[in-house]
Amino acid sequence: MMINYLIIFQALISSLFGGMVDPFYLPLFLIINCLCILFLTVKSKLPLFFYPLTLIFIFLGILSAWFQPVPEGLAKTTTSQLGVSLESVFLAANALLWFGWVLGNPQGEKKRIGIFRTYGWVVAGVGMVALICRVQRWPFPFTSPQAYGIFPNTNHMSNWLAIAAILLVGTVYADIRRKNFAPAIFSFLGILAALTCLAANSSRGGLAVFFLGLVLWAVGLATGGPDRRIGILLLAGAALAATVLLFQGARPLERMKKPWMGSATATIPSGSQETEETETLDFRLLLQRDAWDLSADLPWLGTGPGNFRYLFPPYRHRTFSNQSTAIHPESDWLWLVCEFGWPAAILLFGGAFALGRAAGPGRNREGWITRSAGGAAVIAFALHSFVDVPGHRIGTVWPILLVAGLVCARKKEEEDQAARPWEVFFFRAGGILLLAGSLAWFWGVAGNRSWPATVAAERAKVAVGTAWKQGDAETALQAAEQGIQAAPYDQVLRFLHGKALLFFEDTEAEAAEEFAIQSRLEPFLLSVPLDQATAWTEILPERPELALPAYREALRRALEYQARDGGPERVLDHILRLSGKSPALRPHILPMIENQSRLISLYLAGLPPQEFHPAVAALLASHPELNDWSEESLARLFAAWARRGETESLQSLLEKNPSWNKASWPVLAQLRAKTGKSREALQLVQEHLAAPSLPENPCPAPQAESRWYRSPRDYGAAFMLAETRRKNGDLTGARVVLEKITERPEAPPYFWWLRSRVEAEEGRDAAAWDSMRKYLEQTVPGWPRI
Repeated sequence: MMINYLIIFQALISSLFGGMVDPFYLPLFLIINCLCILFLTVKSKLPLFFYPLTLIFIFLGILSAWFQPVPEGLAKTTTSQLGVSLESVFLAANALLWFGWVLGNPQGEKKRIGIFRTYGWVVAGVGMVALICRVQRWPFPFTSPQAYGIFPNTNHMSNWLAIAAILLVGTVYADIRRKNFAPAIFSFLGILAALTCLAANSSRGGLAVFFLGLVLWAVGLATGGPDRRIGILLLAGAALAATVLLFQGARPLERMKKPWMGSATATIPSGSQETEETETLDFRLLLQRDAWDLSADLPWLGTGPGNFRYLFPPYRHRTFSNQSTAIHPESDWLWLVCEFGWPAAILLFGGAFALGRAAGPGRNREGWITRSAGGAAVIAFALHSFVDVPGHRIGTVWPILLVAGLVCARKKEEEDQAARPWEVFFFRAGGILLLAGSLAWFWGVAGNRSWPATVAAERAKVAVGTAWKQGDAETALQAAEQGIQAAPYDQVLRFLHGKALLFFEDTEAEAAEEFAIQSRLEPFLLSVPLDQATAWTEILPERPELALPAYREALRRALEYQARDGGPERVLDHILRLSGKSPALRPHILPMIENQSRLISLYLAGLPPQEFHPAVAALLASHPELNDWSEESLARLFAAWARRGETESLQSLLEKNPSWNKASWPVLAQLRAKTGKSREALQLVQEHLAAPSLPENPCPAPQAESRWYRSPRDYGAAFMLAETRRKNGDLTGARVVLEKITERPEAPPYFWWLRSRVEAEEGRDAAAWDSMRKYLEQTVPGWPRI
């Protein structure tokens, strides 16, 4: 009985401690896990292949960690991230030993029902508490305010709830067959609570896992259950429930109807905390294709466990437009292949297949109701792992391994299943080794040591920022150096180290080398060279030439990877803002953006008049025809010129260059109007702009006047009345109608065009231009106001 409680306890605290982001809780859980394995060892035999497969997998993980590739160009200056990789191998070994321990303590149907039932009740209860806290905006106990329940995001919480709901469905059927109606009612309420949380979370992954598991369980009951009719009935009910929920459910479920809308994925902009950005299904598939390229380059030993996020950026040839750091490839299985290599992944697949085959109804029909429900949950979780990362955290991995172990374990009273002595020794020896590692992990976290490497690296980043706020450059540099020793492939630490060096004399070359390493580690992210340029300019404002290489790299990346997303404009805006802190940077701007007409026009448009006119004169002296300039850039330049004075020289220049007419006519027309040449301005508009589409016979002419008097908002009648009067020579009457109509802000813009035409026919050119200008402002995108 104690084993039963320990199994439930371990699964629950794995979610509580393993789901939290605070690094202090994880080693505590690992210590408890190892103590359970050490003092309550396995009681039954395990399949013999479990032991060699486990040892070979761990060996391959260590081999991958030891021979991990060093990023291109860093081999001479960088050591490998052995510490980061060994952490991942250590966690994998803990997971395998936990799974084997559950497998070696098989439970009968009655005990399995109790375990699933208790676990499901607790999870459903925690889910409801988390939902209430979220609705009321209360922080969940012992977690950060941003967390949802015990996990940092809704996806993991929803996967956790979905697995518990599937187990509860199985216990409801099992309890009803045993006539235990009270527990069945409580389990049914737990299912409703879990589904309420899933619907409120709007997590497509959680709902997909639940309904997929339900369908798989129905198939299992229909093929091997005690009553196949129940399985068929459950399959029909699951399909009906899914259909109703998808197409008649609450508004959050609209995400399920739009498969191209993706979930939130954690991203890490340069030098900032984790954020969430919505992504599309297209992006997810492209990201996985990039990850396949990585696995193809490193098929045998992969990147080394834990190194995907550090070695993946150079492979993002399809997804560089998403300016974020991918911490995983949106697939647990692909993640495994990329980090451990294909041999280790195939070994794990083969072991899982062998265990699943042995647990099938043809070989092990004991307690098929709960075992099939648990098996359905495991399969649904595994299938979901191909397209998402539900196994991203220990808080979801340990519970699903618990379910898998209970499903695959054999419990036959007539067989001698006592564990062999060497099996007991295997688990006790493994427990001792992992306990020692867990204690070392806890010591490192509690004592701010240089291990574990990932925790040390994150703490180094925080320490650098704290030291800078306190004005302690020496401490900041030391913290950055310690962080690089723990995680030399971390591009943020490389940046922080380079920036810290700039506070000391004669360190420019070292800082430039660190920035170069950062750029090689993250070759697509636009914020990398911009952050570097900011560091150079803010710390050494008197030497702007040091920031120029970073700005050139930023412009190259922006033009090559971010041209459609405003990247070049972002870089220029960054340069202009920093030139206020470092005026010596301003003379270098035009040479940097040479031959980029859009950027040059944006730069000139931001200059004050005393700087604008000399800069334009120099530009026209070197490029008098501006042949390579786009119409948009020319229009922006001419509008900026008109706003800054010297309009006579501008008008003369535009009239001498008819090749610019497509871009210059809006400015030239306004200049002519300002000099009293309104009729010429109107003629210029007519030459370059077609007349608007007008209504065709909206109402009979004799009825137009009466209809308009009855309903002043009858624009069809107003148009017909004005046109009738104009054609009959009553220009004043037509203008009165149009003046009344254009007083209404919601009136269609073409009434201003009609009014301009009538006023021009009256010879009132200035008024006609004013009406035409209002029409142009409403209808011409980006109309320049001067």
